[in-house]
Amino acid sequence: MSVFTRHLLPRLALGWHSCLAPWLPSGSWRSGLARSRGHWLTVLGLGLLLGLGTLVQGCGAAVEAPRSALPPNTHLVRHALGETAVPNAPQRIITLGNLPSEAALVLGLTPLGAAPDSFAGNPGQFPRYFPEEATVAMTYLGDEEQPSLERIVSLQPDLILGLYPVHGSLYAQLSQIAPTMLYPVFDGKVFAPWQDALVAYGEALDRSQAAAQVFADYNAQMMQLRQQLPQAAEDYEISVLRFMPGQLRLYLGGSFAGQVLADVGFSRPPGQAEATFFERISLERLGEADGDVLVVLQSDPQGTLFEDFSRSPLWQRLRAVQADRVYFVDYDAWLSEGPIAAQRILKDLLTIFSTSQELTPRTSLQSLSGF
Repeated sequence: MSVFTRHLLPRLALGWHSCLAPWLPSGSWRSGLARSRGHWLTVLGLGLLLGLGTLVQGCGAAVEAPRSALPPNTHLVRHALGETAVPNAPQRIITLGNLPSEAALVLGLTPLGAAPDSFAGNPGQFPRYFPEEATVAMTYLGDEEQPSLERIVSLQPDLILGLYPVHGSLYAQLSQIAPTMLYPVFDGKVFAPWQDALVAYGEALDRSQAAAQVFADYNAQMMQLRQQLPQAAEDYEISVLRFMPGQLRLYLGGSFAGQVLADVGFSRPPGQAEATFFERISLERLGEADGDVLVVLQSDPQGTLFEDFSRSPLWQRLRAVQADRVYFVDYDAWLSEGPIAAQRILKDLLTIFSTSQELTPRTSLQSLSGF
């Protein structure tokens, strides 16, 4: 079944947590660690500028506009916190997060400003896999989880696209600046497929038809990769891991990278196909990270963390290590969640399985990640 058929279909209505969600703490939702909302105290003064009489409005943060009462030249979109009337063919958009930023770009609209998530720890920068011409044109609005409301106000947007739960606690303030749509990207275990998100953002941007071409390009890239493989995709077990102090993190079927691998048809080692985000394992369980191909996500692959793990006898016993099939890839892209990142993953896989290039761990370090 094609990506187009699976995702450009009518979707079930959203709207769960419509009353309580705006006031739930966003936290560092990818790592699962709770974070204080104390930093939002710095924006309380802006609430006066935005005319916020109160932070508590019952369920008013997600008021559903009757279709018969829609303002002229608007259409209604459903999202994580209810329904919102958004302008037809908006031009001055703000995107909070990599997913809505990538969605807007592939649909042909460059945001005025964006607040990205750079997993590699490059504050003040857009992810390296973003198109250079786009990063030059967009105003940097701060980190995804702490966007600058002052900068957003100054850009006078007509639409704001964000993520739930990341921006749930900001929904009331953002909605006072411009119509705001929050897509439910993560439910605590599994990432929403980027294809579903693209359909939703395409509806908000009034560019639904453009999504069909994005899906067609993605399918064509997958077909090219499958044709490049010496054997069928399901004959290869691909393991995805990240080194962390004292532990490793395996990225499973519910992760963004896991979903792209499943789209292509690759197999996963036992236990890694589970529909959850990741699993932490100790060094003693390193054997569970083995596969025909080992993909390593590391923000600093030349640092001591990898060197420490790679000296372990357990690492040296892995069949992927013995076969020189360990590859470092773009950390930001493989941990992201949008269509541009998905295409980058396919490109990396095409390089890994290229029959014209024999890659070793260190040469792949340069050819795939640019280090």
